[in-house]
Amino acid sequence: SSDLLHRSDIPHVILRANFFMQNALQQRVSIEAGVYAEPIANHSISYVDVRDIADVAVAVTSGDFDDQALTLTGREAIGGERISNLLGQTIGKRIRFVSPDPSSFRSALEEKELPDWHIDALTELYTRVQEGRAAHVSSITSDIENVTGQRPRSFIEFAQDAFGSRVARRRSAHAQITRRFWYQIFDQNLCRDPDWRSEEHTSELQSHH
Repeated sequence: SSDLLHRSDIPHVILRANFFMQNALQQRVSIEAGVYAEPIANHSISYVDVRDIADVAVAVTSGDFDDQALTLTGREAIGGERISNLLGQTIGKRIRFVSPDPSSFRSALEEKELPDWHIDALTELYTRVQEGRAAHVSSITSDIENVTGQRPRSFIEFAQDAFGSRVARRRSAHAQITRRFWYQIFDQNLCRDPDWRSEEHTSELQSHH
């Protein structure tokens, strides 16, 4: 633990990183289908790019930051709607933000057959976020800039690097199926979504040619 390290004579640096921007990559197909889902309600998080964490990890090997604990965050705290807008700008389509309740989120994790301890930890964390009991996830520090001399990457920089090369990719049948899956999990009514109706109609027309 950190207490043991502090009491030891071992040179060390503790890196406490906030939520990773790269977590969005786990939803790549869903995002490309038009849905970004994260159970944060209307709260904001100072997401950090893992490349910035790597840069810090390299920089602290100089020894200049020994015996310190660094809190690594992004340059701003943003919410789900903002993330969806930035992703939409990058891939050139509207992205809908969905914030499932803890119960629905837990069910989705269980369908992925994650270990129980992992499901419990994620559910507890996001429940605290939704209830406003995790203020630390929206905090912003200057530790990355202090160590590397560079500002943390912004979410739009991450999005352009991660999704920008796929802007021209056409929506696949797999993406449409995934979108339907997310809507069903989070109790969204596809019939009320004009974008979905348009996609489905287009797909039907193409299948008859």
